[in-house]
Amino acid sequence: MNMRSIRKGLIFLLVDVVIIIGIFVIQFRTDSSIIEKFGKLQLSLESAETSENSNSSNAEENITVLNNKLQVTYNGLNFHSDDQNCAKIAFKNEEREIKITDWEKTSDLSFRLHFTEDTYLTFILSDKEDNAALYITAELPQNAQALYIPFNYSYSLNLLSQENGRYVLSDKKSSWDLVLPEYNDGFIRFTKNSSVAHYAIHDTTHKFTFNDLADVALADEEKFNYVISDFKNNLISSVKASLSDANLSEQAVVSYIAAMAENGKYQQALDDIPQSFKRGNQRSYLSSPYLNNLVNMNNALDRAVKDKENLITKTSYTDSPDIFTERNLASHLIIYKDTVNAKKILEHAANYVIDNLTIAQISGIIRTYCDLLSLNTEYAALLKTCIPSCIEKITEACTFENNILVISENGSFLSVIQAVETGAAVLRYGLIFDDETLIKAGRVIIGSYLAESSVFDYRTLSNIYPILAYDNWYYPHIEIIHKQGTNTIWAWTCAKSIKYKKNNANSTEFLIDFTEGASHYVIFKGVQKFDTIYLYNMAFRTDPRFETYNSSGYVYQRDTETLLLKSRHKNSLESVRMEIEHYPTTNKTPVQTTSKETTETKKENKVEPVETEKTETKAEQPIEQPVEKPTTEPDSSSASGSQLTQKETATTETTPDTAPNTQQNQSTQQNQNTQTTQASQKNQPEQQSQTTTQNPVTQQSQSYQKWGPNQMQTNSQKQNKKNQKN
Repeated sequence: MNMRSIRKGLIFLLVDVVIIIGIFVIQFRTDSSIIEKFGKLQLSLESAETSENSNSSNAEENITVLNNKLQVTYNGLNFHSDDQNCAKIAFKNEEREIKITDWEKTSDLSFRLHFTEDTYLTFILSDKEDNAALYITAELPQNAQALYIPFNYSYSLNLLSQENGRYVLSDKKSSWDLVLPEYNDGFIRFTKNSSVAHYAIHDTTHKFTFNDLADVALADEEKFNYVISDFKNNLISSVKASLSDANLSEQAVVSYIAAMAENGKYQQALDDIPQSFKRGNQRSYLSSPYLNNLVNMNNALDRAVKDKENLITKTSYTDSPDIFTERNLASHLIIYKDTVNAKKILEHAANYVIDNLTIAQISGIIRTYCDLLSLNTEYAALLKTCIPSCIEKITEACTFENNILVISENGSFLSVIQAVETGAAVLRYGLIFDDETLIKAGRVIIGSYLAESSVFDYRTLSNIYPILAYDNWYYPHIEIIHKQGTNTIWAWTCAKSIKYKKNNANSTEFLIDFTEGASHYVIFKGVQKFDTIYLYNMAFRTDPRFETYNSSGYVYQRDTETLLLKSRHKNSLESVRMEIEHYPTTNKTPVQTTSKETTETKKENKVEPVETEKTETKAEQPIEQPVEKPTTEPDSSSASGSQLTQKETATTETTPDTAPNTQQNQSTQQNQNTQTTQASQKNQPEQQSQTTTQNPVTQQSQSYQKWGPNQMQTNSQKQNKKNQKN
């Protein structure tokens, strides 16, 4: 009896202890729920406190972290993730579970979820109404292929129809359109090309047209410019914060420099780029107009151009519309020598069945047409007939609800980059033809996708920027300079413009417009062989180290007719003049020399007596002198330049670009003495001739100097005095 009582007492005591401990656990537990509401959009998270030692003392600090428990609900939709049914990220050879780590409220109508593996999910409401449209955008890490988010919808919603990723759901009050990139086995699958999901009221009564956008806020020029300015500021700040990143991309660097240059900070942007990137191997020809290394970058440019030529040739036979997704297609069609194949591609495009094309292909056709209008109107005319059909196809792909426009294709939303590219094509076409409806449509498309650009990472921002930089000449581009027959002179540059000028049959000039006081680097193609080049109106000699000097310089590759130029601008407009040495053939008068000198000159050099042209004393009119042909052929990768030999000095000292104006007004007797000096130099000993015609390789290894006009005049006067004395 006593044992039974004792046993009961122990049992009751144990139960009481368990209850008391449970009460303490419940009362003092550290887990807590986080619930945030954005209208009918609700976010639920679970947090826990952990303890760790403070750095300044042994006291412990409680830090709140999120448990892997997430739920987002809105009008019957349910997005969730926990340890039992976890979100996943897919790479090429594996899948990894990702967990919620943090969240941030980006506005009164939106929030952003942070996951492991640099993955983000953003929820945005169009307005504060109960039936506002909901947009979900996913941001994937660089090498990821897909993001999987657990999802289901309430039993109160009935599925009315399903087609190509578009679901029509209905409850007792209304019907909804749910558009998902891909849905299978309880997971929504996001990719980089299909990164948006959309949920909005279903409307079957109205067919959308671009005229519906006339009064939208984003259609206003001032509002649109604000969105673009905000985007560029986000790009600059994001890239600047990532400049120390070991995996910094070249596209990010180029976009950063071009965007900074728009704000008048070109030199500051160049100084911001770390030396490790400038000297690294992740560079290509893309950044060469800013960061030099032209010899190596020229090889990369040649390969890229060759690849485009092969693609154009192949497409002329296969008739594939994919070629119109290539950037700068119009410029490559211009420099492509086979005009028959180039026209064939454009003719094929005009006959495409537009309904069979993708939005990317259609956008590319419009972009190529806009580019060709300023490059080759004959080519542009071949595309003109299909442009209205392309605009109509884009209109049909648009959905406008609650002041936000989205574009979908085959039941999936376009990626942000592709949507901006489509909007830019529509906007440019509208601007060219002054079509106010299309101008506003382009603004709304771009503005709708860039309104939340503050949440984009620097890679996305830098990839979008080239699409919007079509009117920013600082961004590296192909400049078509001159075209004659199948030969095209063009340049890879960041200059504002490069104009072609033909002075005479033996003199060609490029006029380069760029920021005064700044330097940039240009790769010219199709530059025919020349003997002498003039920079700052002074003759320059090539130097393989030309990029390292605080001055302009060049290297010329004769076999490919390529001119690599560093252009340092003392003025915004700088001249590059190339001349071919020749014998004048018109308006001749014999050179006044002694018969003995003339006879000896003929005998040794086997040429006709050199004659000089009658000249005027105008400052801009060259005083022509007899020109001697070089005794040795220049190196294939160089041409005459700044460090002139004694013979070259004699032949160029009286031109207005290389001598003071006072020298042009010298007497006829002094000109004759100069010509006599030239003839006498031909009879100098063999040793002196070898000294004055050094091997080009030896000349390149000499220090980089300019032979100024004062030095040339002094040497000429000394030689004249010596001849008079003799």
